[in-house]
Amino acid sequence: MSQDISIQKLPVTWVVVADGKQAQVYQLGTKTRRIPLFGNKRLYNVQTTAANLVPVAGTNWKAASPHIYEFKKRTMGSMFKGSGPAHQMYSPNMDIHDEVKQHFMKKIALDLELASTKKAFDRLVLVAPPKMLGLLKEALRGDVAHKVVGVLSKDLTHYKGGNLLKHLEGVLPHVA
Repeated sequence: MSQDISIQKLPVTWVVVADGKQAQVYQLGTKTRRIPLFGNKRLYNVQTTAANLVPVAGTNWKAASPHIYEFKKRTMGSMFKGSGPAHQMYSPNMDIHDEVKQHFMKKIALDLELASTKKAFDRLVLVAPPKMLGLLKEALRGDVAHKVVGVLSKDLTHYKGGNLLKHLEGVLPHVA
């Protein structure tokens, strides 16, 4: 008599916590413990005790310094506005800080796309201040955009571990 035992793979959920200067990806998991049955070390019951967030290696990003982009602004030079003898010189209207943030969110999105093609995660939760969240969602494409199961528009980059988990209770999907 054979038993048919199927093992179901739990979906892997990544939580991206970002702001305009830094970002980190955490993987949602559970803490489990084995409880021996009838004093037998081979028979045990697995009990899930709590959800936890573990930083994913290689997914900690820092934004480039705005000073790098100053060169670009200087090379654009000045332009003339108006016509005739009363024309005025002005510098092009370009917010370097916004450009840095936009480039940073695109970098994160590209790295998430690469991880998605390697099947590193099944679901994605995005946490960022409103403007950064909009830039990140705009930068996500195709398969990665469809994996987003939750969003939270708050800056939680200064929280770690259990403190971060408390803020995410209503946004995180169930682990199973």
